[in-house]
Amino acid sequence: MLNHVDIDAFDAGLFSMTQAELGIMDPQQRLLLELARLVVRAACAASLYALDLACQALQTSQMASALVGGVNLIMNPAKTEAMLHFGVLSKGASSKSFDADADGYARAEAVNSIYVKRLGDGLHDGNPIRAVIRATTSNSDGKTSGLTKPSGEAHEALIRSAYRAAGLEGEMDKTGFFECHAAGTASGDPEEVGAVARTFGDQGGIYIGSVKPNMGHSEGASGLTSLIKCVMALENKVIPPNIKVNKPNPNIPFKQSGLRVPTDAVSWPQDRHERISINSFGVGGANAHVVTDSAASFGISTH
Repeated sequence: MLNHVDIDAFDAGLFSMTQAELGIMDPQQRLLLELARLVVRAACAASLYALDLACQALQTSQMASALVGGVNLIMNPAKTEAMLHFGVLSKGASSKSFDADADGYARAEAVNSIYVKRLGDGLHDGNPIRAVIRATTSNSDGKTSGLTKPSGEAHEALIRSAYRAAGLEGEMDKTGFFECHAAGTASGDPEEVGAVARTFGDQGGIYIGSVKPNMGHSEGASGLTSLIKCVMALENKVIPPNIKVNKPNPNIPFKQSGLRVPTDAVSWPQDRHERISINSFGVGGANAHVVTDSAASFGISTH
C-alpha cells in the first residue's frame, strides 16, 4: 500500500496544464508525470503509434509480421459528460473538421485491425496486398501551453521526418492527398493544418480531408480508421469528399498555401503519385504519421 503517498498533492507548476485539466486528471497519471516528467501519452494517436512500433520491429527483423489493432468503446456516460463539460465535445455531436463553426468532436466507437508484413515476404507468401507503407514516424510535442494544446512545429517536423525516412524528400510535391487528424476543435485544426501548409504549401498545395465528419472520432482507434479510408481511396483512385465544410475556418491558410478540401469526390490528380500522408495526434502530445502508396503503383494487383 502507498500509505505514504498523498495523491491529492501535485507539483502542478512543473507542468503545462490548466486548472480545468488538473481537476479531471487521473491521480495515476499525476504520479507517473512526477516520475517521468515528459511521458508519452498516445491517447487518440494510439493505433498509428502502434503501427509505427510494428513497422520498426519489422524493419529490424524482430518479427516477421504483426497484427495492429485499435478499439474504442463507450461503456459509460461519465467520460462523455466530463468531456462535454470541459468543451472537448461538440454540443451538436458533430465533428466539423476545417469549418469555422467547429466546436469540438463527436465521439465514436470502432474496432479496427490490419495485418502488416515486409513487402518482399508478402509477395513471396502470396498474401493479398492492399497498400504499401513507405514510412511511419512518431514524436511528441514537448512543452506546450496546455495538456490539450498541440504543437504545429512538432507536426511539421514529424511530416518531414517521415519523408526523409522514406527517401522521398524530393517528391513531396507528388503526394496526392493528406488525411488530417482534424477532429474539429478550435485549436487543434489550425495547428495541424498550419503544419501541412508549411510543409506542402511550397509544393503546390495538396488536397486535405478527415474521416471524422463522416464517422465521428473513435479516439484511440481513429488512426486506423483514417488509414483504412485512405487504402480504399487509393484502390479506387478517388479522393473522398469532406462533409460539413460550409464556412472554411479563417485561421487556416487555405488560399495562401493551396490547400483544398474537396466537397465532392475527385478523381486522382494526374500529376500526383498514388500516395497519401496520414496524420494522428493525441491529448498529451503523442503524434504519429504514415506515408502509404497504392499497391497498384508497385504493379501489384489487389484482386
